[in-house]
Amino acid sequence: NLRGGQAFVQIGIGVSTYYDEDVIANLDKHEMAIRSAILMVLSEQDPIAIATAEGKEALRQQLKNAVNRVLTNKEGFGGIDEVHFTSFVTQ
Repeated sequence: NLRGGQAFVQIGIGVSTYYDEDVIANLDKHEMAIRSAILMVLSEQDPIAIATAEGKEALRQQLKNAVNRVLTNKEGFGGIDEVHFTSFVTQ
């Protein structure tokens, strides 16, 4: 649910890294904390803002920062270079 409780978003995301497979292993290792951080970011989104290309880009950056923040807190290094939307549905 998005901010205000009236709208819903369902997204699929993928991430990319220019580093080694340790970053991917860390994603798997801390999946629960990463999912929680992503949900927290999504719950703060304005449904009107994320309907625009600029809003989606801002959301991508916020998600990247949230994932890297979790990885940095848990492993001392983030390593995620990009977050990509693989699906994006709002209602």
